Parts: sequence; structure tokens; C-alpha cells
Amino acid sequence: MDFNTTSSLTNLTLEILKESLPGYFRLFHLIEPFLNSLTPGSSIIMKTCTALVILILARLWLFEPIKEFGTTKVVLDSKDPAYGYLRSFMERKNLRGCDQRVKTEVEDPMPTQELKTDQLFSGVELEQNKPLKYFPNGPYWFFHNRQPIWFTVERQLIFYFSEERFILRCLGWSSRPIDKLLRTARSEYLSHNQFRIRVYTPESKSNRSHRPWTSSEELVRPLETVILPDKIKQRALDDMNKFLRNQKWYQEQGIAHRRGYLFHGPPGSGKSSLGFALSCHFRIPLYIISLGDRSLTDAELLMLFKNLHPPCLVLLEDVDAAGIGQSRAEPEESQMEKSAPLSLAGLLQAMDGPGSAQGRILIMTTNYAGALDPALLRPGRIDERVVFPFMTEGQIKDMFMAMYSPKSCSNNAASGNQAVVKLAERFAAAVPENKLSSAEVQGYLMRWKDDSQGAVNGVDRWKLTDYGRK
Repeated sequence: MDFNTTSSLTNLTLEILKESLPGYFRLFHLIEPFLNSLTPGSSIIMKTCTALVILILARLWLFEPIKEFGTTKVVLDSKDPAYGYLRSFMERKNLRGCDQRVKTEVEDPMPTQELKTDQLFSGVELEQNKPLKYFPNGPYWFFHNRQPIWFTVERQLIFYFSEERFILRCLGWSSRPIDKLLRTARSEYLSHNQFRIRVYTPESKSNRSHRPWTSSEELVRPLETVILPDKIKQRALDDMNKFLRNQKWYQEQGIAHRRGYLFHGPPGSGKSSLGFALSCHFRIPLYIISLGDRSLTDAELLMLFKNLHPPCLVLLEDVDAAGIGQSRAEPEESQMEKSAPLSLAGLLQAMDGPGSAQGRILIMTTNYAGALDPALLRPGRIDERVVFPFMTEGQIKDMFMAMYSPKSCSNNAASGNQAVVKLAERFAAAVPENKLSSAEVQGYLMRWKDDSQGAVNGVDRWKLTDYGRK
């Protein structure tokens, strides 16, 4: 048997072992010189048996004792924020040697370019351009800062729900190498996701007792895109900033580090939009709870509030629509009609009862503040009330400018911007102020997304439909 044949058999042996015993890729490189040193007359069966014996002995006599008694173990479950940091870090690693223990996911990237209006949108083309993410699905060795790290994924099925956790091990009896890894993962995560924010919503009813929240990443919304009077945004911005930066003062005074806001005004006036934009501005996670969810109970609401990750912002939407916080002075028949599984007592307990999370900002939105029970609005639960009025002439002009102003800084853009200013003034003068919500004006402008002149010329026809209400 010539040398080339022997080399081919050796390579075939290694490939068979890799397929049969994934995760041992580094040991294969160690035994490869030994297999090549065997005599050319050695059969492939002999080489395979020799390699198997070496691997089994190495695992029993060397690897397992070192892993059990010579390493430090750190466990990260899916509820831990560090779990997300590490997952993102591992997805960006070059997973060479992980063999078939890799799973792929499709990533939803940020939009980088916009199709021309005369082009036909193709979902297939969009899907093809999405990058694939690779993630280790089994044991995996890698080095970080010249320190070996052993990464393992464990999964268990709990009530038809697959729970995943990560296990990290490092050599020695100090967790410092893992601490450095997690700090690096957190730094890279925050840098990589600077244009995204994590939004939490309650988990489905069947899984809620095990994992209260489910999360997703949403694109950051700049505060400037919420068209409101400057005093409203600045007032909320300054007050929240002061709250978030004074945690130590709250502790010294023995005051619960919680802050509550009531955003009230007509539907579509930007209450929820401002809450989301403020969360993006401060780069804190956003938790959204709809009190109209008929599956939500008092005990589950309390559990949701106890499983917040401060600092954070909690958005309770349309409290009045759920019928929970309505005034007890209303007729009993009216309260029965609006009854919900949640009770006012349960909501108050979740908001500021014993064990309620510290460091959270609570925003309640309502269309009718007068319908809420006074107990819900007392100081300590609601500290600031912010009124969202119908749009003024200045807001209407600002929204028109935001929709149609050129985004570049060229001379042509400057001259184009002057033309947009004149159109914005005409549009704002033609539309009545203090009558329309921001959602109504924006909805109209969206119909004329690429035609600012058409938006101005179409106002009279818009009036005939009572501004889209007919």
C-alpha cells in the first residue's frame, strides 16, 4: 500500500470518527500524527480501533476528572440578561470545529436601503438577503484571552415549553476568566445593538407560570420623531432623567425607587409612542402590559411586576378600557359591564405592594382620566400627569416637515427644504388645530407619502370626509 493510499485511509478514519463522535475535534488533531506514524501496512480497522481507544481513555482518565474537579462552573438561564449577551456573542464567533453540532437561524437585519417606488416588492428577494446566524448546539471548546472556555447548551421540557440554559466552565477555581468573557459579551452586545431595544410582553397563558415574559428586539425610535409640544417631551424627559440618576438618594431617604406617570388624552395623540421613544432614549428595556387581556389574573400581574429587570419602563395601556381602574362612584351596573378578570386591588398590589420591583418607571395611558379611581392616582403611585392635546398648528407643520424634508445636506436639499417649509405652512393653515390627533394627521400624510404638493391640494377633499371619520 503506497503512501497516498495510507494518507487517504487516515483522512477517511478521521472523518468517520468526527461524524460518529462530534465535539472531539481538538482531540482528533492530537491523535492525527500518531495515526500517520503507524506502519503503511496497518489496516483502516486497526487505525479506527486505536483512535477510539485513545479517545475513550482520554475522556475517562483525563478530560472528565479535570472537568469535574479542576474547573469552575457558571450557569446562565434564559431569564438572566447575561444569557442574551452570551448568545449574541456566540452567534458572532467563527464556529470552526463545531462540526454538525451547529444550528442556524435567520437574522432580521436593519433596513439598509429602500426600494424605488416603481420597483415591485419581492419577499423572496428580501428573504434571500437575510444573513444566517450559526450557534453551537452542543459542547464547544474555545479560547478567550488565552483562557480555555468550555461551552455547553442544556435544554429541558417543562409543560410543553423548552427551557434552555448555558453552562460555562474554565480551568482553575476562579471564575475570573468567565467574568471577563461575560463583560466582553455585554460590551459587544450593547455596541452591536445600539439601534435596537428589547421589548417584553407577557408570555402565553400556558407558559406564563414558568417564564412570565417573552422578548423581542425592536428598532430604536428617536424622540424627535414623536411630534408633540416641546414642553411635554422635555418635562417627561427631565423628570425621568432625574429619577434614574438618583437611586442612591431614594435609598438614603428610605423611599421606594419607583416613579409613576399618567399619560391621558384623546386616542391617537401619541401617548404610547412617547413611552416607547423615552425607553429608547434612555436605552432601558420596555415592558408592555395590556390590562384588557382577559387571560391575565391578579396573581399573574403581580408575578409580572416581580420579574422586571430594572432600570426599566413599564407601559400599562388603556387602563380605562379594561374597566379596572374606573371610579367606584360610578353606578354598579356600569362597573359590571366593564368587569375584567383583573381587579383594582390586584393592580394596586402589583404597582406598589411589598416585593414590587424597584428602579422601574410606570406609564399608564388612558383616554379618560376622569374615569379612573382616585386610589389609582394618588401620589406615590402616579407622580406626574401629562396631558396630550389635539394637534396645534405648530405640531401639524412639524409633522409635515418631518415627513417631506430632504434628509441630505446638499445645496439641492437646502433649496428643497425651503419649498417644503412653504408647503408646510400652507398645510398647517388649512388644517384646523385642536381638532385632530397626531394619528389622524399622520394617516392622511401617509397617503401622500411621495407627493407633498398633493397632500396640500387634497386637504379640501379630506375635509369633506370629516377628516377621514366618515
